[in-house]
Amino acid sequence: MPSSYSGVDDKENEFPRQNGNISNQKPTKSKNESITFRISSEAVTKLRNQANDEDISMNTLVNQILRNHNEWHSVSSKAGFISIRRGFVKALIDKLSEDEVKMLAMEIATTSNRDLLLILKNNVSIESAIDFVDSWLRTSGFAYRRDSNGRGSYSFVIQHDMGRKWSLYQGELYKHLFEECKATRFIYDARDGMLSFTVEAQIY
Repeated sequence: MPSSYSGVDDKENEFPRQNGNISNQKPTKSKNESITFRISSEAVTKLRNQANDEDISMNTLVNQILRNHNEWHSVSSKAGFISIRRGFVKALIDKLSEDEVKMLAMEIATTSNRDLLLILKNNVSIESAIDFVDSWLRTSGFAYRRDSNGRGSYSFVIQHDMGRKWSLYQGELYKHLFEECKATRFIYDARDGMLSFTVEAQIY
């Protein structure tokens, strides 16, 4: 039997806590709108159970799902992204040398970065690149921390189980991405289960 679900997100501006994601950025106020949907009771039960497991409200969970759809799932396939098992990717990338990993990252970055940002975020800028990385990490399920000092400096710490060469690939990919966006400084640290990087932009 279908159930009605209606509500305004009472915690819409809290940072999502699934996957261990943490941010020190101040939440941004947004306008809320109340809307009613008729969805199956089974779907409502699954949403309610997930919200309880993550210790968040149903409204917050639904808003997170809609945000992920709008920012990623509805457009990512147009930018060339597909779903693939992590183990398969790790097995392939581990067969490459570190120099080959860097060359692969450069090739992917130089042939797709600009188009990717235009498709996903409608412009090429430090801010759109940061939003892209944030959206990809959030939907990929990696635990990560994002920080900003509010003066053009951003940092990420990403935990994963993909090995050092995956960290190296992502680090090089982001290096070329932010160079494309005219970052003034980019440094990264690639480790076996973690990638951290800092990017700085010129403030005018």
